[in-house]
Amino acid sequence: SLKYQSICCPDGIMHVFGPVEGRRHDSFMLVQSNLQRIIDNDERFRGFFLYGDPAYPVTSCIIAPYRGNITEEQQLFNTG
Repeated sequence: SLKYQSICCPDGIMHVFGPVEGRRHDSFMLVQSNLQRIIDNDERFRGFFLYGDPAYPVTSCIIAPYRGNITEEQQLFNTG
């Protein structure tokens, strides 16, 4: 199988990377795509975060849902 990494913004798709073998982890695609460097160098992302699925690591520009035994407030964040 093949998989892709994409960023969807309100104004359309901003970034697509792939294909990558389906067995590869999402964090592998993140590194291979240089997305972190691209976002860090793009002024349009200042003050914003990308919301990744739980497979993505939390970085300076990517946040992900809380995992494990979470509080009510964290659950609200995940569903909000």
